[in-house]
Amino acid sequence: MPARLFCKTGQMAGTSFDIFEEASIGKNPGNAIHLQPNIISGHHARIFFDKKTQCYVLEDLNSRNGTRVDGMRVRGKEKLGKLNIVTFANVFDFIFQSLPEGAAVSSKKTPLTEKPSAQKTSSHTVMDDAPFVPPELGKKATPAAASADGAKTVLGDDIFPLPKLGKSAPPKSGAETVLDENINLPPVLGKAPMRDDATRQVSSEVQLVFSNLKSGERTVTLKEGENVLGRASTSDIPVDDSSMSRAHAVIIVRSGKITVKDLGSKNGTLLNNEKVTVEREVLPNAALMFGLVKAKLVVIQK
Repeated sequence: MPARLFCKTGQMAGTSFDIFEEASIGKNPGNAIHLQPNIISGHHARIFFDKKTQCYVLEDLNSRNGTRVDGMRVRGKEKLGKLNIVTFANVFDFIFQSLPEGAAVSSKKTPLTEKPSAQKTSSHTVMDDAPFVPPELGKKATPAAASADGAKTVLGDDIFPLPKLGKSAPPKSGAETVLDENINLPPVLGKAPMRDDATRQVSSEVQLVFSNLKSGERTVTLKEGENVLGRASTSDIPVDDSSMSRAHAVIIVRSGKITVKDLGSKNGTLLNNEKVTVEREVLPNAALMFGLVKAKLVVIQK
C-alpha cells in the first residue's frame, strides 16, 4: 500500500515524497526524505508499513526538536491513519496520506526548490503529483423544466420546489402590502452571512522593524503562516548578525493572531524583556530581541 508525505504551506511548500515500505527522514543526505533546514535532526524520524497491523507507523528517532502527529508529541512509535498532519521540529507541517491500492505513484520526489507544474489535459487543468482533490463545495443548482407546480431547482439528485416569494397579506383600505412573516426563504448556498460595518473584519499588514542592525533600521513585512528568522541565507527573514543562530526563531501569523517561538537558539529570544521558552502571543508594538538584535512588531490597519 503506497503513501504520500507532502507540504502545502510554509518554507517547504511544494515538497512531496512517495513512501512504499519504509522511508527515513532527516537532514543528512543519506535519508530517503531529505529535509534541509538546520532545525531538522540528521536522522529525525522514519515512516514504515507494519504488516501485522496493516498500517503505516511513524517513529521519532530521538530528534532534538521532536515530531508531532495531529499536534500530539510522538514518543517512540505512533500509528498513522488515512490522513494525518505530521509536524517536524514544531515548525514544518506535512500532510501524510495513505493511498488506495493501485494508485499511481512515482518513485521521484519533488525537490524543495521546485513547485508542481500545471499541465492541460483536455479542458481541465491538473497538477503533477497532486495528492488529492478536495470535494466540490456549494454545487451550483441547475434549473429543471417548469411543471404545473411552478419552477423547480435541482440540488444534486433532490428536487425542491421554490416557495412563492413576496406573498402579500389581504389588502386593506389605506394599508401597504407586506410580506408574510411565516414564509420560509431558501438559504443562499456557499455565501457567508453579511455583518454590519461595526463587526466587519479590517485587513491589516504585520511588520517587524529592526532598529540596531549594522545597516541601520530595517522593516520586513511578515507573511501569513510561518516566518523563520535566522543568520542562514535560506531563512524566510535572514539577519546578518553574529549573535543570532542560523535558525533562531519563528514568528507565526494565523488569522490575525501573532505568536513567536524560539528554535533552540544559542543566545535566546526575548519578548518584552522576558525570555521566550514556549510559544508566546505577540501584541502590536511589542518589543522583541533575537540575540542582540532588537525589533518591534507593528500592525498597520488597511
